[in-house]
Amino acid sequence: MAMGNVMKTEQAWIDWAGGECPVPPGTKVEVRYDSGTLSGGNPGLAENWDWSPEGGGVGYRIKAYRVLEPAPLAVGTNGIFSDSLQRIQDAIDAEKLPDDSQAADPLASMLDKRGARYGKFITHAHASQGIKTAMRDLAGWQKLDNDQVEALEMIAHKIARILNGDPNYADSWVDIAGYAKLVADRLQGVER
Repeated sequence: MAMGNVMKTEQAWIDWAGGECPVPPGTKVEVRYDSGTLSGGNPGLAENWDWSPEGGGVGYRIKAYRVLEPAPLAVGTNGIFSDSLQRIQDAIDAEKLPDDSQAADPLASMLDKRGARYGKFITHAHASQGIKTAMRDLAGWQKLDNDQVEALEMIAHKIARILNGDPNYADSWVDIAGYAKLVADRLQGVER
């Protein structure tokens, strides 16, 4: 289904081996059990499922899930999306730092250096996608032009890098200002 300039696609199934609930409270999910059956017409809020390795017993252990509807946004006293941003920060804080001992080739070495600057990619991706989902869920998203969408998505990417990695790396902050300036300039008749 088209949303403004952005296409919304059905979420893919994510394999699950058991553990703590992998998505924020309030997220509507569909699950696939080890018996192969689906929650089907009974999707529910993630916090109501048993995500443990034992699950509901044989035939009712969750083996895969997909997000049907993200958790609602919370506007808190600390600003818009404060609850969502706190959940993202909690997920980042829970991650371990990358192991620098795996630099066996030039690509691995480059990735290790980026990881040292920006933090673990998987937590960056989680934070970045969380911010982008929060933005896409607002009605104003559908009113944006392509350059505005791209600028906001790149700004979200840079914010996630700052929160996940080195907050004192000036280039990340300069990049945010640059993306905002590109849109502002275009709105004032100067295209770059």
